[in-house]
Amino acid sequence: MRAAHMHRCLIALAMLLAGTAQAAPNDPYAGSSGSWGQAYRDQWGLPAIHWQAKLAARSPREVLVAVIDTGLDYYHPDLVDGNLYYNPGEVLNGRDDDANGYVDDLIGWNFVDGNGNPWDRAGHGTLVTGIIAATTGNGKGIAGMAPNARIMPLKVLNFIGHGHSSRVAEAIYYAASKGARIINLSLGGESPSKAILRAVDYAARNKVLIVVAAGNAGHEVAQPRYLDLPNVITVAATDTANRRAGFSNFGPAIDVSAPGVDILSLRARRTDVAYVAEVEGYKPEQGFIGKDAHYYRANGTSFAAPFVTGAAALILGRNPQLDPGSIKRMILQSAHDIGDPGVDQETGYGLLDLPAALKADPKHFVDARLTGVGVVSRDNRLFVRVTGIARADRLGKAWIEIGHGDKPGSWKKASRTITAPVDLGVIEDLPASMFDAPGRWTLRLIVEHADGGRREARRTLDIN
Repeated sequence: MRAAHMHRCLIALAMLLAGTAQAAPNDPYAGSSGSWGQAYRDQWGLPAIHWQAKLAARSPREVLVAVIDTGLDYYHPDLVDGNLYYNPGEVLNGRDDDANGYVDDLIGWNFVDGNGNPWDRAGHGTLVTGIIAATTGNGKGIAGMAPNARIMPLKVLNFIGHGHSSRVAEAIYYAASKGARIINLSLGGESPSKAILRAVDYAARNKVLIVVAAGNAGHEVAQPRYLDLPNVITVAATDTANRRAGFSNFGPAIDVSAPGVDILSLRARRTDVAYVAEVEGYKPEQGFIGKDAHYYRANGTSFAAPFVTGAAALILGRNPQLDPGSIKRMILQSAHDIGDPGVDQETGYGLLDLPAALKADPKHFVDARLTGVGVVSRDNRLFVRVTGIARADRLGKAWIEIGHGDKPGSWKKASRTITAPVDLGVIEDLPASMFDAPGRWTLRLIVEHADGGRREARRTLDIN
């Protein structure tokens, strides 16, 4: 089995090298439009983040990516063995050869049924995997973002997408212990359990980056506990107009955004994700694409997160020495600002920009976030307490300005000049008397790097 696997890996490598000579991949859907009557590209998400096959081909080193989800259709025609993880310490013989507590875990593990067959009966995990690592340059189907990614499928959700946080936590431990460098978590749940948080901390100690979907309830996630963890990136979804998709959660915890509407990827056989999820207005097989229905289009932050995972895999493929915090900085600091100026509640630092992320300085950063604005009383006086993050690798200064209305015509400085970094804490208490008119006020935090570069963040406050 090992010899056969090695042979298939060599074939996959040859295909990859052959693909580097061409300017664009020959995967049909990577260049086509209108396959379901739409006016835009079938794989519109790739140009939206400025992905190019030649950029992907310049990340030569393999990166192990764990997809913790519903499993994988690992016989899909747009996947080859070279796309998949293979456990070198295990043999299919009914014994636990690598003594890790999992028998015959050759390609991953099924935490639902307790076996080494993480087969996808729901379709969600296969969709996620395809965005990251569908075979690029094979003349069929779609182009995956990261040809250097090797997918470890870890099944924690059943055929209707339900599961337990304990399984998710165990899967994180498993992935980190088996050498995964990135984990994709396109799962629900805005407040992770203590078990998951402990697993995330274990992953951080093992230099594992975790990419998390923001969720699809369309409401503000005020203070989820993933906020500002150095090894976690939380991803919101954008539409074809580069705006936050209406279903995408928002709030101060959003780090970055990526395409999440009408995303075309791989369909696991005998699955219909949106139908099983009872998406309003969806008709059976409506998402099927292609003569043999091997492909599927879907909406969700679940399908925005793997764009960021793919970008992280390409970054690591060029520099495997990077730690999760450095990768996170490269992705966030280079994002294309969309929506309100600066870091906003809708799209975080902005839309993923792959070429910029690949070229970003992993040490350089300017962080400005407003996580809360509320009234407090001190010494019989009222203050507006502003909380958030104000820091840089070489901080020059920071300050807060206020203006009346949603889009103020003028601003006035409201705070002292801040010269010490603030890491997710109180930035300033502003005297309430500064807000001297009723209605909406906008607060603007400006953080200036020692080199003169700036970043800002805004938040509104209603005064009765």
